[in-house]
Amino acid sequence: MGDSLPLPRLHPTRTFSVAAVAAVLFAALATDLVRHGPITQADAPISAWFAAHAEPWMTQLMLAASALHATVPILVYAAGLAAVLVVRAQPHWLPVLVAAVPGGLALNALVKLVFHRARPTFDHPLVSLSTFSFPSGHAVGATVWWFGCGVGHTGCCVAGVDGSCDG
Repeated sequence: MGDSLPLPRLHPTRTFSVAAVAAVLFAALATDLVRHGPITQADAPISAWFAAHAEPWMTQLMLAASALHATVPILVYAAGLAAVLVVRAQPHWLPVLVAAVPGGLALNALVKLVFHRARPTFDHPLVSLSTFSFPSGHAVGATVWWFGCGVGHTGCCVAGVDGSCDG
């Protein structure tokens, strides 16, 4: 077991800047969705193009990627990472991981209820879901999981001489 690495010092300007950019981008997409703007209008033709040009191998690859980034697998991965953090004597990182992964997934579910965007329809759908489509649960799941991996890396890496993480 290594020495406990302290939580990093937040840089308020950088932290606020990243949060502000993310909020502005989300607001722009949400506004486009509500107003049926050009991005929303492009959704159906783009989806139709992908459906018309589907290749079996790519379909299988995308279904596998989707399955790996669904809610339950993401929560299982996060639980495993939490166990690693505890074993590596880094339990002070657990609140960050919990806020990021399960917290992000819960926030996504609440935002879906606000927007009520129906899923696109296809003549021959590969999967049919009754949940709303915006924001994408898989995109959010992948985002919060890979953020969680960054937390895990930061919390579990071996501190170098200068305090940075090797590898």
